[in-house]
Amino acid sequence: MSGGGKTSVCNAAISKFPQITKIISYTTRQPRKGEISGQDYIFVSNKEFDRLKEAGKILEKCAYADHFYGTPNLLQFNLTLGNDCAIVVTLSGALSLKQIFPKSFIVFVTTPSLKEAEKRIRARGDDEALINQRLLENKKDYNLFKQNIDAVSLVITNKKFERSVDELIAFFGQTRL
Repeated sequence: MSGGGKTSVCNAAISKFPQITKIISYTTRQPRKGEISGQDYIFVSNKEFDRLKEAGKILEKCAYADHFYGTPNLLQFNLTLGNDCAIVVTLSGALSLKQIFPKSFIVFVTTPSLKEAEKRIRARGDDEALINQRLLENKKDYNLFKQNIDAVSLVITNKKFERSVDELIAFFGQTRL
């Protein structure tokens, strides 16, 4: 869910677990202020994204707010080696990955309300068209979540950042790490 804080919560939690390999997603969207390619996302053009997909370097992809996001096949490589991995993806992306890797866990990070999500999205300073796209996508994500709740291992309602991070840290501690 856009504005839920999934990237921030995940980054803070995995910083406590050096044995977790963070997998960085590809995206065709432009970087936001402060984002670094290779650290937050791997920012690529539409043409490069298509080339990567055709070359088999992307396991799954989804369109979100007029941009593409994709999971690099580096995830499969790391899992084959027995490494624990974390990746921040949309819920539809997570459900696709769950089909490929049935033993994987899905953590759904959300806001207390759609109003709160809107407040957070607006605080990013994006243009109104992108804000409206993200708000529409959030409604779709919420409906997808309701339809697939059994596939979700943990739901974190991100009211207070530190508490959300602690919830994810506790979850990591309960898994095979």
